[in-house]
Amino acid sequence: MIMSETRFCPATMCPLFAPDGSPWTGEKDGVCPNHDDIENDGCMFWSKDHCDGCRTAVSQVYEVQRKGGTLQIGPVQRTKTSVTPKEFDCPRSHECQWQAESRPSLCPPRLALSIGVDPKSCAW
Repeated sequence: MIMSETRFCPATMCPLFAPDGSPWTGEKDGVCPNHDDIENDGCMFWSKDHCDGCRTAVSQVYEVQRKGGTLQIGPVQRTKTSVTPKEFDCPRSHECQWQAESRPSLCPPRLALSIGVDPKSCAW
């Protein structure tokens, strides 16, 4: 996956589960480095050509849908089993790493909302 545009980590900017920045680190608008070399400002969630966080978040959404819950670690956790399904026209979708990886589908938080799962289920 070649990225020519700057993409941001959704855990630092997603309007649905991190509108005030990362609930873990407080970082806001963190640029996705698109590599895993931690010693050179890489991300531990990056794997070859994608963000493992995105794939894990999709799995969590479907787990919540099937089982009513998922294991979550950290301060942001799902607070409801379900929400009213709705569409969300994300103002930051054009710069979101997860949305870039999810095209043509929805990013995990928007997918969650569209099927009636609390988007906080993506914050593992």
